[in-house]
Amino acid sequence: MSSFYFNYKRVVLVDSADLCYAEIPLDEHAILLGKGNIGKSSILNSLRLFLLPEVNFSKCESKFAFRTADKNSYYSKDQSFQHYFPSASSFLILEVENFTGSHCQILCRGTGYEYKRLFVPLPYHQIRDLFWSCNEDEDGIGQAVEGLTFSSVREKLKKRTPDTLIVSDSNKLQKMLYANDLLNNSETRYSLFPLVEQDISKVNSLRALFLLLFDMNSNSSAMTKAIADIIEADKKSSNDVLNFNIDDFLKKHEQLEQENEQLTVIKNKEIEFSHLKIKFYEYTQLSESDKKYANFADNLSREKEQTQKDKKTIDDQIRPLLGEIKKFEIASESANKKLIEINAKIETKNTDFECAQRDFSKGRQIWQQFYTSLTINDAQESAKQEYLAQETHLNALNNEIEAQNQRNEFEKSIKSYKEKIRKLEESSRNRQFILAEQLMKPVTDILASVNKKLIQANPNKALKADDIKTINQFASLFRDSESGFDWYDISFEKRSTDIFDDLEKQVIDLREKLKNDENALSRLQQANNSLHRQKDIEKLENKLEDLRLKIESLKKYPVAEANMETLKVQLENMHIDKKNIEAEKTFSQNALIDKNKQHTDLKPKQDFLDKKLASFIELEERCKVLTGRYKRLRDVESNTSYPYQQVSISADILNKIESELSHFDELRNQIIRGLHNFIYENIIDDEYGIRVDAPTARSIKNTFKKLQEVFNELPQKRSILNEQTLTHNQSVAQYTNVLTSHERYIEAFKNQLNRDFQSITVNDLEKIEVNIEIDRRFRNLVAEINKADFHSNESLTARFYERLQVFVSSFFNEKDGSRLTMDKVVTGLSYRIKKKGSEAWQTKKQSNSTTALINLELAQLLLRRIKKSGCTVTFPLVHDELADINIDQFDWLLPHLNKQGFRLFSAATYSASSELIYKIGNYHEIGSMKTARSYSADRTIVYLGGAEKFLKTEEARKMDVIFAEQPEIIFPDN
Repeated sequence: MSSFYFNYKRVVLVDSADLCYAEIPLDEHAILLGKGNIGKSSILNSLRLFLLPEVNFSKCESKFAFRTADKNSYYSKDQSFQHYFPSASSFLILEVENFTGSHCQILCRGTGYEYKRLFVPLPYHQIRDLFWSCNEDEDGIGQAVEGLTFSSVREKLKKRTPDTLIVSDSNKLQKMLYANDLLNNSETRYSLFPLVEQDISKVNSLRALFLLLFDMNSNSSAMTKAIADIIEADKKSSNDVLNFNIDDFLKKHEQLEQENEQLTVIKNKEIEFSHLKIKFYEYTQLSESDKKYANFADNLSREKEQTQKDKKTIDDQIRPLLGEIKKFEIASESANKKLIEINAKIETKNTDFECAQRDFSKGRQIWQQFYTSLTINDAQESAKQEYLAQETHLNALNNEIEAQNQRNEFEKSIKSYKEKIRKLEESSRNRQFILAEQLMKPVTDILASVNKKLIQANPNKALKADDIKTINQFASLFRDSESGFDWYDISFEKRSTDIFDDLEKQVIDLREKLKNDENALSRLQQANNSLHRQKDIEKLENKLEDLRLKIESLKKYPVAEANMETLKVQLENMHIDKKNIEAEKTFSQNALIDKNKQHTDLKPKQDFLDKKLASFIELEERCKVLTGRYKRLRDVESNTSYPYQQVSISADILNKIESELSHFDELRNQIIRGLHNFIYENIIDDEYGIRVDAPTARSIKNTFKKLQEVFNELPQKRSILNEQTLTHNQSVAQYTNVLTSHERYIEAFKNQLNRDFQSITVNDLEKIEVNIEIDRRFRNLVAEINKADFHSNESLTARFYERLQVFVSSFFNEKDGSRLTMDKVVTGLSYRIKKKGSEAWQTKKQSNSTTALINLELAQLLLRRIKKSGCTVTFPLVHDELADINIDQFDWLLPHLNKQGFRLFSAATYSASSELIYKIGNYHEIGSMKTARSYSADRTIVYLGGAEKFLKTEEARKMDVIFAEQPEIIFPDN
């Protein structure tokens, strides 16, 4: 025996399975004897509750498979629960000894259909008193422990050992029951069967084998299921597990085919979509036409309102401006008339002034030319005198007496002229004494303006200071003005103070006059020559005419001078008035020009605004027509969420908007019809409700966007579809490889079993071969798979999927579902044998006995495959149908089982042959002892004290056995 061992020592039932108390050893071959329905099979089957990591009776039929007596059905969870745990005093105990020590696993009733599980690291004999009392019974049967419950047991166990565990988690139970770390005592403390690996597949395999060990019929489905589960568990990786849904492949294929058909339809519609796309692009460009209209209408309203305001402002400016223009036109016209009148008056006055100026200039010229040293009055008088003299001379020429008188006058004047000349020449010689030289310049200017002779006077000596002072005082009485020097209200014109030129001129004039008089005297003294006289008379007559004109001019001079002053003042006043009138006219004209300019500046604006307003009114009327034609524009106009955008207002723009609105509606209808067609072709769904009488712009946009996405994604979807098809094919290939590999693996597994069977003999059977039967439909499917090409991005043929569909519909049903697992593939188990001395293989069905023995061998092989290597497990092999095995085969079977680590554990009624009982060696008679001190009146059977057995004669004599007198059956020694 290995140092790592696991031995099942005993099983104990307390108030369970129709028993009050039963304590059955498990470490030797044994058979339970008793009447029918007394609880023998229940004792055997109770081991399942310990071996499997379960915590309740849910799905009891599949988990524990407690068969009914007729073997045709299973007990339900309620039946099973009430059978093993009918009360709070019901307990099941399994004692196991392994290399770490002994322990007990205790099961008891829980809530619902649950049962509780305790682990205590003590052998059963140390805790027996908790479940059954043997000391107070005089009959030695024992009695029930008063107050036996889970709580009482738990508390007492914890007092005896603190290592008592309560485990209710299936995963933890699995790890404890199948712990395989042989070098970790704490981990394997409560291990029942060290699995080679603690994965779910190995656990499921062990579960199937445990159930197999309780149902060894050759026709049992348990053997087939165990084989299938072990094959599943024996895969090298999870990818080898045959567990997939064939319907998924069919659905995926149909999906890919539908997608391919759909993409083909879409591909064929690309040209149609291109046309629709162009229209939609144009439609999108025109989709803003409603907003454009709204903006236009809004701007038109704003512009019209602003234009009306601007026009009112212009009108308010022009209206008073026109009044002012009218006023300034009248004022300008009035000023113009006044200016004409004043100009006429000025012209008349200028004419008068020019006449006066001519008279003045002529008189002045004569005065200054002939009488410069005289005042004007003196000059007039001198001219008159000269006129008279000349007249007298003329008369003298005509009359001798008058002539003599004239000669006398000439002689006097000649003498006077000479005297004057002498005085002037003398004054010129003494010029330093002339008053002009002795007086100050301001004084001489004043005296010269009165009479130049005043400064020409020469006293021929220096003036005295008093004289100068007197003259200065006289001069101080004059006031200097712009035009001359004023002597109170008389004004004297300023004159030149250059006297020396005047003196010379006076001398020259006097000499001229002297000469003239001398000549006249000479002529008077000439002889009475008629020719000369006549000439003299003519000259005198001419001279008299000249003198007359001079006298007339000298007379006019002061009048002209006075008139000139008057006219000058009048003209100055008139020019002032003219300037005022001109200023008035200029102001009026400038104001008129300014107002006209303002009006000129404003009038185009007014005309422009009038024209603009008229155009706006016309556009507004057109907008009303458009609003009536396109009802949606009313909603757009009333939508205040649109931000204001300034746009130009013109008929051309409205024409363009109107054209866009019309074209927009036309395109909209075309696009809706186009989208309807694509929806009808099932290229897109009507997600946005476009198939209504008046779909919204949003639904049109979203529907087209959805359609555009379909065509935009077409290359990508085609590529994805190809990839998905390839992936699907490869997935199909992967799983079909699993199918074909499983077929090969099943064959390999079968070959491995047959290699193991080569070293096994059962009675007279020299060779045994196992045949794992596979469902025919599965084989046919694999054959079809081998014909398919899974490495193409094109879908597999419809024929392949049709056959696959046929397989699925015939292979699966609704109850089992559509998942293909090994238990559906493996349908049965059969053997062929070759007996000793025979060369032929026999494939016919063997006897139940032979089949049962072969099944036992197969179970041992299968257990070894999942058991941790390097350890031994002494395991109770439950066989409830020993009658199926020929009696002569037990001599080989029992030692063989011992060698393999199994202890045969069976049950039979009293009808079992004594030979069979003898062959097994130990028997436990159930039902022969009962107690009145049970836990329940319904359960009174007690069994304890160990197994009974038949002894050979030699063994009996050695034990001093007393034989009965009557003969008994003695079994052969062999």
